[in-house]
Amino acid sequence: MEQSVRTRQYWFLVYHTLFFFDLYASKSPKDFAPSAPFTASGLHSDIDKHERIYSKEEMVAYLDHGRKKAKARIEELDEKELLEPCNFAWVGVTNAELFLYNMRHVQHHTAQLNQIVRQELSKGLPWVFKGSR
Repeated sequence: MEQSVRTRQYWFLVYHTLFFFDLYASKSPKDFAPSAPFTASGLHSDIDKHERIYSKEEMVAYLDHGRKKAKARIEELDEKELLEPCNFAWVGVTNAELFLYNMRHVQHHTAQLNQIVRQELSKGLPWVFKGSR
């Protein structure tokens, strides 16, 4: 079944958000490789440069992967490392600030996704106080 342009945009935005969540939970860009079946196409902002749109189930699995990876990364850093510059030169922040940067990026796109749902369904999503996992 052919997906509508709006549906493709929605799932592309989900993928973009999860891709960068995964990337910024890495020690450095050199150490990063998205887990299968995902590819580095997440670096492209043009939806037409992507091989396909991933399923909801694949996205949920990618979210779980990112959560575990970010938690492990946080747990491995000591105070000294938290204050050191992160290895993502284009961001220009410390390792500690990178977690805030990553969180703001996720929140920004979560708001966009919620707006799309509101526009398409004329109904907002319920407030989520905290994750279920």
